[in-house]
Amino acid sequence: MARTAIQLYTLRDVDGSLEDLLEMVAASGFEAVEFAGRETEHEPDDVASMLSRNGLDVAAAHVGIDDLESDAVALAERYEAMGCTDLICPGVGPEYFQSQEGVAGVATRLQAVAEELEDTNCTLHYHTHDQEFQSIEGGLAFEAFLAATEIGIELDVGHALRAGEDPAEWLRRLDGRAEFVHFADVDVESDASVPLGAGDVDLEACADAAASIGADWYVYEYEGDEPLDTLDDAAQYLLNLK
Repeated sequence: MARTAIQLYTLRDVDGSLEDLLEMVAASGFEAVEFAGRETEHEPDDVASMLSRNGLDVAAAHVGIDDLESDAVALAERYEAMGCTDLICPGVGPEYFQSQEGVAGVATRLQAVAEELEDTNCTLHYHTHDQEFQSIEGGLAFEAFLAATEIGIELDVGHALRAGEDPAEWLRRLDGRAEFVHFADVDVESDASVPLGAGDVDLEACADAAASIGADWYVYEYEGDEPLDTLDDAAQYLLNLK
C-alpha cells in the first residue's frame, strides 16, 4: 500500500527551523517528507536524527539539475546518510520542451546523471509541471521525453490538469515509471493552487490509477497561502485515498 508524504516546498515560507517543520508534519499525520532544499543547511547525520525523533521517513529529495550534474555520486552519498535513496529533478525551464532538440538535450543530461547514480544506492526521477505537455513536431514534448529516457516520473496531477491533460490517464500510461505521485489540487478557472478537494482535480480517479500501477508514495504539495492550515486535512485526505 502507498504511503503518504509532504513536499516541504509547501512550507517554504513558514518561519521556523527544519526540526520545527518536521514536528508539525509529524503531528499532522504524514508518514514522510520529500525534501526541497532546507535539509542542505544541516549535516546529514543531524537530519537523520531529526527525522528519527519525529518518527518520519524520507520519501525523496528534490534536487536541481545543476546540483545533480555537479557530482552525482557525492550527492547520493550525502542523501543516503539521511535515509534518502530517491532523487527527483524538480523540473527544468519550459524552453527545453519547445522542440525535439530541446527535449533531446535535457533528456541526454538527465540520463547521464541516472547512469552515474547506478554506482550508488540512489535512483533518479523527474517531476512534471505543465510545460512538458507542449505540442511539438511529432506529438507532445512529454512523449518524446519519455521515449528518450528511462528515469522514473513523479507526475504532478494538478499541473497535468492545468495543461489540459487527464492526470489519471497519464498515471496509467506511466505504469512501471511512477513510484511517486504529487497530489496537488488546482482551480482551473483561476489557475490557483488550492487545498486538496477544493479544486478541479479528480483526486479519487488519480488515486485509483496510482493504486492500479502500484505507486509507492502519495505526496502532498500546495503552493497557496496559509499552508499550515491545510496540513491536518491534507494528511487525512491522503490517508482516505490510499
